[in-house]
Amino acid sequence: MKNKQPKKAALYCRLSVDDGRMGESVSIGSQKILLEQYCKDHAIDNYEVYDDA
Repeated sequence: MKNKQPKKAALYCRLSVDDGRMGESVSIGSQKILLEQYCKDHAIDNYEVYDDA
């Protein structure tokens, strides 16, 4: 049986140029929620979130 290595991920949320708002946008917040849910669904516990904001 293979030794399972812990999964690691870097989550990158990109600010849309069409957004036009200053600071963290709704699109960044939505991306974080979706990416963190993906990690949860795929047993990825070790991740860092990066964004353009």
